Amino acid sequence: MKAIVPGMAERGWGRVVNIGTGAAKFPAQIRILSGPPRAALVNYCVAVAKVVASQNVMINNLLPGMHHTAAIEDSYNKLAEKNGTSYDEEVQKFVEEWKIPAGKFGDSEDFGAFVAMFCSQQATFVAGQSLVIDGGLTNSTF
Repeated sequence: MKAIVPGMAERGWGRVVNIGTGAAKFPAQIRILSGPPRAALVNYCVAVAKVVASQNVMINNLLPGMHHTAAIEDSYNKLAEKNGTSYDEEVQKFVEEWKIPAGKFGDSEDFGAFVAMFCSQQATFVAGQSLVIDGGLTNSTF
């Protein structure tokens, strides 16, 4: 951000979407190592967003919960092999144990739609926001 945001501000247009973790907003033991530094990133991004929003540079954060990614697939395939189950069965166990209301993990299309929206021309009035994308797992009224 330090390298690219000044040029965006100079040109009068730019979008930055940082990808953190839902644990940045809702701390959880399962994300004890990744949550705190990403919470700091979110704090930094919101502060910078307020400085450059008047130059049409919008900086926002996406805070995902469980999504199908290469790292998750690798981890859950190893777990499935160890337990004599399948990837899908291990995902379903997690969904049930954590009571994810959507009943599934997200995928790249779920997530990519919000990246595209935050990067669009239509996002001219969205600055310094942090959107949790976790299938309804965490509870917050705002």
